[in-house]
Amino acid sequence: KGSKAEAIADAVAELEEALDAADGVSDELFDDVFAKRYRDADPAIRAAVVERLGGWIAARPGRYVATRYLKYAAWVLDFEGAAGRAAAARALGEAFARTKDDAARKAALRDFAVRFAPRLAE
Repeated sequence: KGSKAEAIADAVAELEEALDAADGVSDELFDDVFAKRYRDADPAIRAAVVERLGGWIAARPGRYVATRYLKYAAWVLDFEGAAGRAAAARALGEAFARTKDDAARKAALRDFAVRFAPRLAE
């Protein structure tokens, strides 16, 4: 039985290491691509990157329901182009929907909402 428990612990450790590596790649992608393209001159590109943020939020709310990421969606609400604003509203809606059962995420999102309340109210 000990060897089975050890095998499971090793597998968990490997998965956690892989997740950390994936998070590192996603941080690089976010910083190198998203953080620049969210303000692209082409409204279709702005909409596409913010739409992808909504997908990231849906897939990993524990990671992406954070001001570090959500602020970009809030900023896009001020941009011209209905498609970008709609994508931003959907991404933020996804964040609010993904916080129902998690007190820590609710608190983080509450802080975000307070900070960006004027922009969200528009």
